Amino acid sequence: MLETIVAPATPYGESSIGVIRISGLRALEIVKTLTKAKVFKNRYAHYRKVYLDNDIIDDVIVTFYKSPNTYTGEDLVEISCHGSVTIIKTIVNELINLGCLMAEPGEFTKRAFINGKLDLLQAESITSIIKSKSDINLKNQQKILSGQLSSKLLIIKQKLLDVLSYFEHHLDIDEFDGDLEPENYLDSLNFIQSELKNLMDSFSMGKLYNDGLHVVICGKPNVGKSTLFNRMLNSDIAITSSEPGTTRDIINAELNINGIPIKLFDTAGIRNSDNIVEKIGIDKAKKLSKTADLKLNIYDKKIDKDDDLNKNEINIINKCDELSEGRYKDKLLYCSAKNNVGIDLIFDIIKKKLTSSKSTDSATFITSSRQQLNIKDAYHKTGVALENIINNNINIEILSFELREALDSIDLILGKTTPDDIINNIFNHMCVGK
Repeated sequence: MLETIVAPATPYGESSIGVIRISGLRALEIVKTLTKAKVFKNRYAHYRKVYLDNDIIDDVIVTFYKSPNTYTGEDLVEISCHGSVTIIKTIVNELINLGCLMAEPGEFTKRAFINGKLDLLQAESITSIIKSKSDINLKNQQKILSGQLSSKLLIIKQKLLDVLSYFEHHLDIDEFDGDLEPENYLDSLNFIQSELKNLMDSFSMGKLYNDGLHVVICGKPNVGKSTLFNRMLNSDIAITSSEPGTTRDIINAELNINGIPIKLFDTAGIRNSDNIVEKIGIDKAKKLSKTADLKLNIYDKKIDKDDDLNKNEINIINKCDELSEGRYKDKLLYCSAKNNVGIDLIFDIIKKKLTSSKSTDSATFITSSRQQLNIKDAYHKTGVALENIINNNINIEILSFELREALDSIDLILGKTTPDDIINNIFNHMCVGK
């Protein structure tokens, strides 16, 4: 039997209201002792007083949710009190004294998973919803939480089971590999491959909307990198000066472009330097530019660049102060950060690079590497089976083995057979009280 747990469900700090969550078999019993009240109706908000050694701690609202129709699947109580750090801490400590254990990060959601209230995909989506920095990612994670992605995978799983049952039926009734009727399984295998391929292809956009994009401004000293950084953010975060080498460390800030969270980096100017501090900054800039999702290469005069640009680069000619509007010609973007000219054009080019994939209106993306790796594995296993059939290399035992491996990968995604260390890692990344 799991212990009764408690944790604040609202962030630490002063606020108008604080919420404390208790879950477990003894949740109602302990809260009755805390409030000296005997009656709590299911799903009713009750005005009560909380006591400590007969002294009133606070006036609160207590809501009791009876199992199994609760978030965790257990008896659940939520106490809404005044959002004082002292009050919340005192109530939580008293609940612990009365028999509760302090919840681990993500433990309420982990119990929901253990009790079958949600699968591992849905649990992962809760973390992403809390941390979401864009409307598109929020909508996608809500689709996953509602079960859309799980439903897709369950359809794929059922198709796999149908084909596997057909193969194993023949294995049971034949001592040798007899003739199989392709119409009983080829359409299903092609459907499975197509659906898994679509999910695999969705990962790049899903990861983009979930994790965001790192955009690095780089170039030589005094080409206007920091001025451009400030213009793009519409702020004065970075210090600007006509003296070369002003920026010596990496500066970053966040913005949102077309629903995609962007972390924009200003870096030290790349040059040979004898200054120890500046050299450290230059080394950091070089390393960051190698791992960037998108590089904005800044120059202060036209450059000769015969080789093709990488798809993750934009070459920008800054200090074109005579321009009244930005220009994009021959893969070079002309702007004046000083005069705020061409900044919109930079955003337009970035948007085009970000929106070159398919529409996101109705799609459901996979967003974690764990999901992507298991879907890729299921796709590979079903692909091996399909290729053997097409090449008329039909060995029912081998085909059944590949399809069982694919089934295992689907179950890993949903959390049916996922190792404990992976499950614990997912829930440990959640906040306490969730």
